[in-house]
Amino acid sequence: MMAALGLMIGLYKAKAEGKGDDIDVSLFDTSLSVLNYLAIWHLNKGYEPLRTTSSAHPTLVPSQLFETKTGYMMIMCNKEKFFQILCKEIDAEHLLHDTRYKDFQSRFDHKETLITELERIFLTETKNTWLSRLQGKVPIAPVNSIQEALNQSIVHERNMIVKVDSENFGELEMLGTPIKCESFTPEYEPGPKMGQHNEEIFEQLLGLSKEEIERLTNSSTTHDPLKKA
Repeated sequence: MMAALGLMIGLYKAKAEGKGDDIDVSLFDTSLSVLNYLAIWHLNKGYEPLRTTSSAHPTLVPSQLFETKTGYMMIMCNKEKFFQILCKEIDAEHLLHDTRYKDFQSRFDHKETLITELERIFLTETKNTWLSRLQGKVPIAPVNSIQEALNQSIVHERNMIVKVDSENFGELEMLGTPIKCESFTPEYEPGPKMGQHNEEIFEQLLGLSKEEIERLTNSSTTHDPLKKA
């Protein structure tokens, strides 16, 4: 993805200035960049992040996974108003009157007791019940199984499951492209069989003649790329 973005930058520069650029993208650099602000904290203040229970945010409370009767959900109260709304919607307004949870710092200082109380409450109802009560009011999302993820209505609304005809397996379902363009409709086909495009690659990319390809194909040399393919 970063390589594609870099290429787009190079193309834009070439169009704007008449001269392209060398684009250098590595998987390591890209992975490292995901550390984002945690890296900045460490480099400048020596911050050392620790593993947290339930994928909890290192500083925001409550912002983590919670178990329900039927699975897990993620809640993130990254603004003061979300904690207030959360407590009201789950019938836990008593938490709002507790000075231990009056602001971000207080909730962080007393997170053990607060999280224990919230865990008790969320275990009393199903995941879907909490989602119906809280979605659109506080940041919340279900932790889906792969079946639940693929069965969401938006998946079909966005044409993210497509069908292709396969020679060996009949009709196959696969994921569609996440990039939607008004000017064209993507065409889907099954993955190629082993060596299916050898001749096309050797002829068009390597510039070999049909005679050379035939000679290589008929060769009994163990190092023959066509034989190995």
